[in-house]
Amino acid sequence: MKYKIKVPPQFEKDFAKLDSVTQSKVLVVLESMKEKPLFNSKKLKSVKVGCFRRRIGDFRLRFDCEKKIVCLYRVRHRKEVYR
Repeated sequence: MKYKIKVPPQFEKDFAKLDSVTQSKVLVVLESMKEKPLFNSKKLKSVKVGCFRRRIGDFRLRFDCEKKIVCLYRVRHRKEVYR
């Protein structure tokens, strides 16, 4: 079961600001999300956009998963991602 990953412009901006080591870790996680997007993910409470989060070291990836589409919203440091 392959999922399609949707990448909005805000996610691309966040991704471009990351260092190269973190970018490679994020790309590995995105590849694994094509098969099992909710593996090692946690559901956030009282949030309408970006209902799930995935931990990548000190960074967090916020996304939604609907049907066969994973929509990425933010990838930022854990102190900034929930604001």
